[in-house]
Amino acid sequence: MPGLSEPVEVGVLAPGLRVRPWRHFLAPFDLGARISLHAGLTSHAGRLRPTGLPRPCRPEELALLDGGLADKAPGPAIEVFTSPAGLREHFWSLDPDELPGGPERAGSPHWEGFAQDVHAFLDHVRAPVARQQALILTGLDPAEPPGLWEAGPGRTLLERDRGGLEGSSPADAQAPLSVAHINLGDEPLALVFLNVPLVGLAGLLRAEGGPPLVAANGLELVRAFAERFPRCPLVRLALLPGDGVLVPQRGVAYDLDPAGATDLVLALSVLPGPDAVR
Repeated sequence: MPGLSEPVEVGVLAPGLRVRPWRHFLAPFDLGARISLHAGLTSHAGRLRPTGLPRPCRPEELALLDGGLADKAPGPAIEVFTSPAGLREHFWSLDPDELPGGPERAGSPHWEGFAQDVHAFLDHVRAPVARQQALILTGLDPAEPPGLWEAGPGRTLLERDRGGLEGSSPADAQAPLSVAHINLGDEPLALVFLNVPLVGLAGLLRAEGGPPLVAANGLELVRAFAERFPRCPLVRLALLPGDGVLVPQRGVAYDLDPAGATDLVLALSVLPGPDAVR
C-alpha cells in the first residue's frame, strides 16, 4: 500500500453507472461516438478540472458503460433523450430581457409560458422527475470554463446529497427520481461524471486506509476522493444541440462542461424544487 502522504493512482475504469438511450431518443444511438474518458481530475488553485484531453474508450471500457436498452437492462442509469424541436424554437423566440436574471428578475410571462411547455413535455413522456420542479438556465463560456462543481446545478445537487455518507433511503429504491438537463444552444455540451456512485467513492476512501473520512456532503466527499485518487477515470458524454439527459437525482458526481464549444453554451436544468428535496 502506498504511503498515506502519497496519492493512490487508479487508472482503470471500474464497473458502475451506465449510459443508455431513453425511450424518447429519436435517432440511432452510437455510444462509442459519444463517450470518451479523461485520465482523472486535476486540482489547480482549488479548482477541479478534467485531466488532459479525452480519449476514446477501449472496447472493454465501452462494455462497462453500455447500459443497453431500459427494458432489457433495468436499473439506475444516465439516459439520453431528444427534446422537441418546438422547445428550442420557443426558447430562441424569447427576448433576452424576458429570461430569468433580466430586468424582470423572476422571468417574464413569456418565460413562464416556455417553462410550462417544458413541464408539459416532461409530464407527457412520463419523465421520472420530481413533481415540484425548478428550471435553471445556465450559460457556460468555453473560453473560461468553470471548475467542476464550482457553481451551477452540479454543485447544488452534490451539496444536498449525503447518499455516499448515509447510503440510499428506502424511498430512493422504491421510486428513484432523476434530474433533467437539455442543451438548448447550437453548441455541443458535455456531461462529465464519475461512474462510481458516491457510496462507492466513500467505500474506496475508507478501504484505502488513509485518514478518517470527514465529509458533510457529496461535494466534500468528491473533493476528498479527487485528492486521494487523482487518476480515477472521468467519463465524458457528448450532448448535441437539442439533446437532453436524465441523471439519477442522488448519488452521482457529475457536472456540465462546455470545453470544445466555440461559443456560449446554454443549458436548461430541471431540478427538484424546494418541496421535492429529501
